[in-house]
Amino acid sequence: LRTTEDGARVAVATADNEHEWQQDTWTAAELAPYVGKEVTLDLHDTRHGAWGWFSVDDFKVPVRNFTAPDQLLEAMLFERRRFGEERASLEATRSTLEATRSSLEAAQSSLEEARSSLEAERSSLEAEKAASDQR
Repeated sequence: LRTTEDGARVAVATADNEHEWQQDTWTAAELAPYVGKEVTLDLHDTRHGAWGWFSVDDFKVPVRNFTAPDQLLEAMLFERRRFGEERASLEATRSTLEATRSSLEAAQSSLEEARSSLEAERSSLEAEKAASDQR
């Protein structure tokens, strides 16, 4: 077995070059460090000569928490829809905040105009009082 991440050989089994079936296994403890990592099974014929052959059979790979490709696709589409809905919700919130900001700016402007108007009226009243006091 070889990791695809760095190409390191992590488990090796060697045949005895006889024409009899040979069973090779790796224990769960030997393979535990590679759970969740991608590995390849590399087969090499190192004999030299005019012709050669080897055969392999009966690979058993225990898989825990296997997710079928159609389930992965469904989960991916769900996440994309959810992300799209969250994005739409954020856009709506941003639009609401922009409208609120515009309303607050308009209200502030109206308050400033009212304050100016009240100050002008107060000045006018003070001027009238001063004129009245002088009479």
